Amino acid sequence: MKFSSRVVCVPRENIDTDQIIPARFLKVTDKVGIGEHLFEDRPDFRVGKGSDILVAGDNFGCGSSNS
Repeated sequence: MKFSSRVVCVPRENIDTDQIIPARFLKVTDKVGIGEHLFEDRPDFRVGKGSDILVAGDNFGCGSSNS
């Protein structure tokens, strides 16, 4: 079986949930399209649209204030 995908690496530690998708974009009832706001406030991460695999450092998704 062959698998291929686009990969984005964010080699930083302690990326919290507000950096992943800022809370202001989570005030919706339908999650369709929410990925468009991935790292909205962190353009330095340069996560491309349509990427399928995200490789991140330790403690990714910490401080889950958005759960």
